[in-house]
Formats: sequence, C-alpha cells, structure tokens
Amino acid sequence: MGLSEQIESTKEEAQQLIDGFKAGLPNYLKWEAETHKTLMTQGYVETVLGRKRRFGETIAEVLQDDVYKRRGWHWKLEKCKRQSTNVPVQGSSADQSKKAMIDLFYPTRPDGTKCFDREEWLREGYKSILEEHDIYIVLQVHDELLFDAPEDTPWEVYEKLASIMCNTIPNDVGVEFKSDIEAAPYWSGKFTPEQLQQLVAGELNWREIFEEEVKKKLAKFGIEYTVGMFEEIGEEEASVVQTFAKEGIEYTVGLLSDDDDEDDEGDEDAA
Repeated sequence: MGLSEQIESTKEEAQQLIDGFKAGLPNYLKWEAETHKTLMTQGYVETVLGRKRRFGETIAEVLQDDVYKRRGWHWKLEKCKRQSTNVPVQGSSADQSKKAMIDLFYPTRPDGTKCFDREEWLREGYKSILEEHDIYIVLQVHDELLFDAPEDTPWEVYEKLASIMCNTIPNDVGVEFKSDIEAAPYWSGKFTPEQLQQLVAGELNWREIFEEEVKKKLAKFGIEYTVGMFEEIGEEEASVVQTFAKEGIEYTVGLLSDDDDEDDEGDEDAA
C-alpha cells in the first residue's frame, strides 16, 4: 500500500510529504544514496548486527527486463531501494529487541560472557536479572517487551531492564536510545512509582483507576460506560442481544437470567 492510500489522499500530496521529510533531514539524502549504492554493488544490505536482506536475484531480473533497458527505471528496482533503506532502521530495531531478550533472559558469567548452557547455568548458580527478581517475559510486540513482575518490584529494577534494552546493540552514531517504562496491575495501564508504592501498601484501589481510564477511552467514541457492560454472556443471550440491537432495543445483561424460571417452577410446586 502506498503512502497516498494510507493517508487517503492524492499521490501529489503524498510526494510533497516525502519531499518535505527529506528536506528537513539534509544528511538523509546522502545516507539514502550511499545505501542505494551499496544495494546495487553488493546486492544486499545489512542491519547493525550483520543480518543481510538480499535483493540480488530481483536486481538481476530487473536489469534484463526490456522496460528497464528502455527507460532506465523499473518499479521492482524502486521497491528494492525503498526496502533497502528500511532494513538498517527497522531491521536493526528488530535486532535490538531480540538481543535485549537474550541479554535479559540468559545469565552473565563472571568473565562477562553469556551462559547459554542450562546445566552450567544451574551448576554454577548463575542468575539472570529476570531470575533475580522473579520476572518473566510474557510477550514481544515489535520493539516492546511485556513482563510479568511481582507487585512489589522496585522501580529501579524496571529502569535497569530499560537500560539493558537500550544498550544491547553497538551504538557509534551518537543516537541516544530511549525505552518508556509503563507498569500497572492490568494491561495498558501506566502507574507512577508513587502509585505502585501505594498499591503495595494497600492504600490504592487499582480497579477505580481502571474504571476511570475505561470511561475516558469510551467517551472518545461517544460511549457511556456502565457497570457490567463487559460481562461475559452465553451464546443464547448473545443471540438475543443481536436480535434486540437490530430492533433498536437496548438489552440489559442478565435480563434472561434463570431466576424467572426458578420462580415459575416454584409456583408449579405450590400448585
């Protein structure tokens, strides 16, 4: 999908955005030209850790194409050029995420090397930073890592994890990496260190904060939050909800509870 389709605009406006981006970064054009030269010379480009993205086969095919011979241009070659400039950036970011997981999960020997041998790991009593603090990696989302940590984990530990993630790959270009820390007792929450301390001390009810966050997010879509609106319902009740919605009738969760049936049975027994 091209930029014009992504922003739902014309190709001319999309090109203006691209030209404006490049004009605002004078050194970008030089770097782009050098990357394209490397691409055409080697047939591949590399990430910061040396992973290769190969384009040689496609380039060889394009150079033999009649369209390229006539015009000196081919859409496949332009696609290779765009992808070649993406590899050192996003590809290196992927390297960073993978290397960070290795550095966090595996323990470090006294000589500074990583221990990948589980038997040696246990025999020597090595511990990774995650083991030291009973923290587990639950999920990776692109360049984000989701951890499951004890409620009383000190904020300084989170800062140490972030530091490892930021300094896991070579950095000789003067770029300062940043890793945002977000900690909460539920997904997507963002508690301050002070709030987490209050939570551990029993002075804070996280459910109240969660409810307020849900209200704000739903309000953006014009939806009013009501207690129980996310309650799980059975297949039969879900079918009724859909039927009511088609008729424009608001359905209340629990309307079809078993209480009425029990009352009817009671009446029959009495009779």
